[in-house]
Amino acid sequence: MAASPRKSEVAIGKDKLGFELRSKREGFVYVYLLSSGGEMFLLFPNLLDKYNKIAAGQSLTLPRASWPMDAGGPAGVNQFAVLVSEHERDFGGSGMQSEGVFPQFPLPVLAALESARGSGPPPLLGKPVCAPNTPCKDAYGTAFFKITEK
Repeated sequence: MAASPRKSEVAIGKDKLGFELRSKREGFVYVYLLSSGGEMFLLFPNLLDKYNKIAAGQSLTLPRASWPMDAGGPAGVNQFAVLVSEHERDFGGSGMQSEGVFPQFPLPVLAALESARGSGPPPLLGKPVCAPNTPCKDAYGTAFFKITEK
């Protein structure tokens, strides 16, 4: 699994943010953003674009035309994490709020969940959604990149 920005530096008020990812395996794509403003979002899938399946060897360019992302500041570094999971994920235990186009993970809630999790998986990962009474292997790959807004 690989992911990279179209431009690693963008001009606030001028440029759009964009990136491409490629997966060796078939799965479901989830893109997280820790914004330069200190907020954590699930960028994809989102309210406008729910189809997050990717085929093995396929590349995916995001954001799609239905949800362009302008470089809107503040100046700083946007950190992205991309997860391709064998199964769809359920974020019910993560404190995720779905009020806007992009679901948001409130950082104080995440911090509290993280400190209470013990040896379990991080709350941001969500849980794999598997058919009842079938083995459920939690297989996924991750990639990370940054885009600096100036």
